[in-house]
Amino acid sequence: MAEQPKATERRSRTPLPRDQKDGDGRPAWRTPRMRFLLIVLALLALNYVSVAMLAPRWWRPRTKSINTSWVDETLCTGCTTCVQDCPYEAIAMVPRSDFTRQATDLVARVDPSLCVGCGICAGSCAPMGVGPWGRTGRDQLAALDQLLRGSPGRASEVTVFTCSNAGWDGSAALRASGAEIVPVACAGSLHTSVVEACLRRGVGGVLVLSCPTRDCRFREGPKWLRERFYAGREAELHERVDRERVALAALSTAETPAALALLAGLTERVRAMETRAAQDGEPEAICEPPLAEAEINA
Repeated sequence: MAEQPKATERRSRTPLPRDQKDGDGRPAWRTPRMRFLLIVLALLALNYVSVAMLAPRWWRPRTKSINTSWVDETLCTGCTTCVQDCPYEAIAMVPRSDFTRQATDLVARVDPSLCVGCGICAGSCAPMGVGPWGRTGRDQLAALDQLLRGSPGRASEVTVFTCSNAGWDGSAALRASGAEIVPVACAGSLHTSVVEACLRRGVGGVLVLSCPTRDCRFREGPKWLRERFYAGREAELHERVDRERVALAALSTAETPAALALLAGLTERVRAMETRAAQDGEPEAICEPPLAEAEINA
């Protein structure tokens, strides 16, 4: 009689090599040490992605073209102010090759690979010979002329120049005030001659709203603007400009009540000045030219 086959025994899996198991027989990747290593690697990868997403704009690769600054060498006097004011060290002084219009040995030169197009250099140049295309001091004066051309007298009104990066352009509360809103790419790029020209053209007062000093997209816009207005920095607001008609504030849109209060105060002050001038029968001097030396000594 044939022998009956025995019950089939459960076959065990082929064991892994010794170097792929820990002491308890588990695969190596399931050991506490390997799990810890995998967690560390995952955290490092997450940290890298977070840093890449939160990196400042000037560290990131450029994804679009930038309207970089340029220098009109026939206007550059070699004063180096634009070099000092540029937050990105994108301007350097180089030997001049053309002495037709200027006699200085050095002239400013912009490195387009470093320039971010903030235009702060435009506000720093007294002869208005540097800045992004279409945004030099001379371009700003031309744009102002277009804005004010043919408009009625604004002796009792205030024009507000707002920094686009601060978000004031879209402030409904500010526009509801009735003031003329003029956006600028960076408050630090606003040339002081534009402020003076506003007053000369009959605008009652000028308010400039910039980014908060510690939250400027272009680093130093509010800082240099304030120094040009009140500390005599190159391309300064001349002393002949009546400071009672000018106001400057570095505020965020979260501080809208403070901005509106400042605007209301300036408007009230300007209207009071116009009322006094009308009662006296003489127009009040807005940008009275300084006395000549001969007149002072007379």
